[in-house]
Amino acid sequence: MSKKGLSSSFSYPFSLEMSDHRRGALLDITCKNSPSLLASFTKEKAFGAHTEWLLVNIANSSLGFMDNKGVQLLSDAYALPSSSVVLANILEEEAVVEYYDVYRTSTFTDIKFLFLSRQPLSRFTILTKPMRTDFDGITFRAAAAVLYPNMFEGFSEGNLNHPETDAYAKVGFAIERNIGQQYNFSFTLRMFFNSYGYLKNGNFTHLMGMLVKEELDFAAGLMMREDRMDYIDFAGNTFLISSPLIFKQPSLSSVSNIFVLPFQTKVWVASGVLLFTSTIILFLEIIITSRLLFWTRYSFLEVFMGILEEAFLQGSTLQFESAAAKLTSLLFSIVSYFLYIAYSAKIVALLQLSTSTITSLSQLTNSHMSIGIQDVIYNRVYFQETEDPHLKEFYQKKIYSLGENAYLPPKDGIVKIRSGFYAYKLETDWAYKLIGDTFNENEKCGLTEMSIFVLPMIALGFPKKSGLREHFARSVIWQQETGVFQRIMKIFSSQKPRCNINAVGYTKVHLMDFEPALLVLLYGVLGSSLVFFLEVITTLKSFISTKKCFSAKILK
Repeated sequence: MSKKGLSSSFSYPFSLEMSDHRRGALLDITCKNSPSLLASFTKEKAFGAHTEWLLVNIANSSLGFMDNKGVQLLSDAYALPSSSVVLANILEEEAVVEYYDVYRTSTFTDIKFLFLSRQPLSRFTILTKPMRTDFDGITFRAAAAVLYPNMFEGFSEGNLNHPETDAYAKVGFAIERNIGQQYNFSFTLRMFFNSYGYLKNGNFTHLMGMLVKEELDFAAGLMMREDRMDYIDFAGNTFLISSPLIFKQPSLSSVSNIFVLPFQTKVWVASGVLLFTSTIILFLEIIITSRLLFWTRYSFLEVFMGILEEAFLQGSTLQFESAAAKLTSLLFSIVSYFLYIAYSAKIVALLQLSTSTITSLSQLTNSHMSIGIQDVIYNRVYFQETEDPHLKEFYQKKIYSLGENAYLPPKDGIVKIRSGFYAYKLETDWAYKLIGDTFNENEKCGLTEMSIFVLPMIALGFPKKSGLREHFARSVIWQQETGVFQRIMKIFSSQKPRCNINAVGYTKVHLMDFEPALLVLLYGVLGSSLVFFLEVITTLKSFISTKKCFSAKILK
């Protein structure tokens, strides 16, 4: 290069550093240290998508091109389709330069030298490089994880009874199949059951372990977890897994005493004032008429009980003789009748209502609602890894104490959601399918979703610095922009069931709805029983005292 008037200098360690920005690099492969440099670049996968490489080779003629020493140095270079490597073969005798596009379709195929242009040394015309869209029908090594092997029906898009099963593995496979058709390659698919692989004792297991060891070329449907970023690369954000807690908001009667809700405080106070005022007025009328006309006289307690009977539309057992008392009783009965109608109508409306009392994770944690979790590996991992104090409290109070009983299959969890007062965390693909198949229209309208942690995006996984990543990423973007991806999602992803308000029927009354009334009855029975025993004891004492006095008189 110095003979051609090009001055250059570089530091050996610095040449191996990679940058996130696009850059250019120039290397004379006829130099003394070029074999060791090329070996290092291949080991470090330096021929990546972020660097435009121009490799200069000096030859006497174009004859015996593949036998040229400099060309042979590139035979083992890690320059996959996503790389950008151009070889400038300078023919000194002819004073021309031949440019070649250098890459290999995979690590187990031979390096390619595609002729681009032949130009004189005196001038340069910008090169037009091919898109490298033909991978020559080679077969790559791929893998996917299946979390429900007993229900998995394969990757076919038709005649599936459970399209929601392992939806992200199926979506990833469909995307990879489309990429294969676009770039002319096939792949063998290795299946892993129940786990994608997690970091344990410094090493990854299962599918992730094979990717790190480069025993796979790519994998479908991997979560972009932070602990994986340093070991593998991701491309083409396909979709986000939504896995909220789904539950029915508790009915108003389950969290509040609906028997005190129909009236505002002012109405209750006014009703109480009316009750006692009517009692006092009626009692005074009875006292006055009984003294003047010697009519029947009732005690204050009897008058009060009679007013209560009128208030609850039971009819009074008292018989009033004066017109004033009858008129007072009639007017109070009319007012009580209208209050009773308004109260009853409001009670019926309140029985149909659900509340929005549970709107946060803390409220759910402190509620009496039972919790269940979909039995997939990432739920166990994320609950143990979380640093969120609210989520930690939720896990300790609601999940940890249940042990393995907290983790349920989707079908069992949906059944418990339907029964009420139960929250179940599961993927929406499962939830929407099962809810649509089993829930009535009125039940669909009463569901609430609460996201407690956000799962990473699902993407395609590659070995670190893979030379296939850019091609796959471009293809995924193309599928998203052209609607191909949306079509795939509609096949394997269930749509959220619509709530048809017009189809919502009546709500059945449950035992919980009139629990306060039952408690009043229970306390009333206990109280009356206590009073009864006190009366019996008092009567017995009085009888015994009377008997003793009578016996003493006889002895005298």
